[in-house]
Amino acid sequence: MDAAILEMLGKSQHPQRPAGGSVQYKVEAMTFYSKPTLKRNHIADASAAEIQTKLEEYASDGWTLTSTDAASFGAAMYIYLYFAKE
Repeated sequence: MDAAILEMLGKSQHPQRPAGGSVQYKVEAMTFYSKPTLKRNHIADASAAEIQTKLEEYASDGWTLTSTDAASFGAAMYIYLYFAKE
């Protein structure tokens, strides 16, 4: 959407930052590989605990999860976790 439409809708393209505040950003990339199985969601099931551990690790250090993304290539699934910290 262009900026005029976002403004008309009362939305901002960028989150508001506190005056004088500086924000740090970090990306965590995690790779999970497919295994021969009949279970359709085996990567999601096998990776959930590892991803949860990573989220808790970052949260304990003051980071906030702001976005996620995923991509697959061949037998691998790449999970990207985007964090921000003020």
